[in-house]
Formats: sequence, C-alpha cells, structure tokens
Amino acid sequence: MTHEKDIVKWMIDIAATGAIGAFWWMANHLYQVSKWERFKWGMFFINAFLAFWVATVVWDFIPTWAAYRDWIIGMSGFSSFPILKLIEQRFPKYISNKMWIWNDVK
Repeated sequence: MTHEKDIVKWMIDIAATGAIGAFWWMANHLYQVSKWERFKWGMFFINAFLAFWVATVVWDFIPTWAAYRDWIIGMSGFSSFPILKLIEQRFPKYISNKMWIWNDVK
C-alpha cells in the first residue's frame, strides 16, 4: 500500500509543478498577446504543454530544500518558449562546431 501512496504523491507533485509552470507561461503569453501578437488557441495549448514539461524537468533538478524552488519553477514556465526557441536555433550549430573540434577537423 505504501508504494501506491508514493506513486500518487509523485503524480500530484508533478501535476502541481507543471501547473505552476503552465500558469506562469500563460501570464507571459497573455502579456505578449496584449502587446503585439495575435492569439491562437492551438499555439496556446502547445506552449502551455511545453511550459508544463519544462517546469517538471526543472523541478526534478532542484532539491526540495531549496529556498526559491517554486519561484524558479515558475520562471522556467514563464520563459519556457523563449528558452526552447533559443535551444532550437543555437543547439544544432553548437553541436556541429563541437563535432568539428572533437574530430580535429577545421
């Protein structure tokens, strides 16, 4: 019975953490829409899911005793789409440059 309680607690923690990230991302998205972008429902739900996912990944790396853990998780959700966009644009170039260096080819 203890194992089932642990799984349920873990699922509740994941849901709460993802919700924090998604709510912070929604605040970011609504700010952007109010300034210059058009609101699109499809992108809204896709990005909310990405913020949920990013927040749960960050949650896994931060120890439970950390003082600003919830704030850090919220900020990861708030900035999830710009971070993922940056990774998508820069990461392939970074890896390809490292591959050249690792193989001593220039």
